[in-house]
Amino acid sequence: MHRGNAGSLYIIDSLLIFSVLIMSYVIYVDILLKILLYIITIVVSINLYFMRIHRHGTTSPLWIIPILRLMLLIGTNFLGYEYGLFILYIFTIIFAILIKPSIIGGGMKYLELVLISAFISMTILLFFRYGFTAWIILGPLAELLIVIALIPGRLFITKSSNSYYKLIGVFNSVIVSILPNIPIFMAFLPIFMNSLKVVVSGAKLTTILISLDHISRLVFVVVILWSIGT
Repeated sequence: MHRGNAGSLYIIDSLLIFSVLIMSYVIYVDILLKILLYIITIVVSINLYFMRIHRHGTTSPLWIIPILRLMLLIGTNFLGYEYGLFILYIFTIIFAILIKPSIIGGGMKYLELVLISAFISMTILLFFRYGFTAWIILGPLAELLIVIALIPGRLFITKSSNSYYKLIGVFNSVIVSILPNIPIFMAFLPIFMNSLKVVVSGAKLTTILISLDHISRLVFVVVILWSIGT
């Protein structure tokens, strides 16, 4: 019964945050109104979080998501989109570690694959002056870390995990993937990759998928910008 109540509150909370993130794609409002909207969302989400804690004992601190989006909005407004993305991902990693300290060094192997793919991507991006640098370089790892951090009481979803945790992992992947406010047509790639990363089993496979995510985002951006003649 407690899990059902907590699950219902989680659905309300996640749908609220998801709706607010989607609004930024389809509705243009003044930045001050956006800031107010995110503050209201944060307050409501925190209250729902403590209600779930009271009823279930452990749950996802989804209020982190609107806080990160608010930081992106402010950073983008004052520093530009690329610098705003760097700020977003740096704090995403920090929040993930604060939420779940065990995430450091857990479930990751063959990190040289990630470093090599990130280095190749960064070299190409800087040489040809392509955009979305932070989304390509930091996004694959930072997004995965915050998704894992938001899984209640677990480091990774495993084959033995029940459908409740798998649903949380996949839905959080969707929310986190649209967090950077990238063009909507670009969101499907990270949604697929983050969902895949969070449900696979094995540190080696997870690390390989992070590396593939780097390359796939790079290829996607290069192909899109080349196709429109940029």
